[in-house]
Amino acid sequence: MSVWNPRIRTFHLLLGSASPQRRYVIRVAGLFVVLACLPVTYSALGDCPSDAAQSTQAWGNLAVQFVYDGPKPEAKTIVVTKDIGAFGRLVPDESLLVGDKGGLANVAVYVASAKVPVHPEERKRAERPAELKVADGRFQPRIVPLMVSQKLKLSNDMAVGVNFLCDAGFNVLVPAKDSTLLKLPMAEPTPVAVQDNIHEWLRAYLLPLDHPYAAATGADGIARLSNLPEGEWTFRFWHEKRGLLKSAEMGKRDFKIKIKPGENRLELRVTPEFVIKTK
Repeated sequence: MSVWNPRIRTFHLLLGSASPQRRYVIRVAGLFVVLACLPVTYSALGDCPSDAAQSTQAWGNLAVQFVYDGPKPEAKTIVVTKDIGAFGRLVPDESLLVGDKGGLANVAVYVASAKVPVHPEERKRAERPAELKVADGRFQPRIVPLMVSQKLKLSNDMAVGVNFLCDAGFNVLVPAKDSTLLKLPMAEPTPVAVQDNIHEWLRAYLLPLDHPYAAATGADGIARLSNLPEGEWTFRFWHEKRGLLKSAEMGKRDFKIKIKPGENRLELRVTPEFVIKTK
């Protein structure tokens, strides 16, 4: 069924009475008129904002478990030498924590590939500040991954002031029951230490990156990363006792992991010398 359109009718009248040269010009102009009369689906032309559901990029989740391949180390404590009334006499030594089932805690797991695509939900999550706080006599959590675009909140729940001194370039005294916000200047290749030169047993680590794909293992030895882009990416694993962990078979500190859509799981065994057994 034809639909009468006055603009198109006028175009045909002009075309019939015009010279050959003017007919060419009118045809070109008429093409834009016809296009203007057609309905437009903006999503088909790519004019609407894209998101993960509309994108051709597929995403997957990764769970990496590190199992300590040796006798469980004996739990240790650190003697408090200052502000005992606030911190108590002993605090746990968290430099090497192994769970009852062998899970190795506080291993940093992060993507080391350049220009990794970022899922919109992960970028949105990074708009909220990351937090490092002092509570129960210690820094919590032990490792804080964050994006360099992300703000960092330093919180002090203790009854005395705490100094946050970091190799990434800040030295901030946070009063008792107070907090402050700051931003880190650049990404780092490995985690950087945070200490308190007043209370020397306090220690934690920050891992600022250009992307949000980093996590630290919990008491079960598992680190979970969400919404990773599909494909093969380079990962690095870090522990404060040894730095970057290396493969027993290859001797390399870069590990290639292929991410498939959906759930991905990997178990790695770590020797007491902090070498990873991949076979």
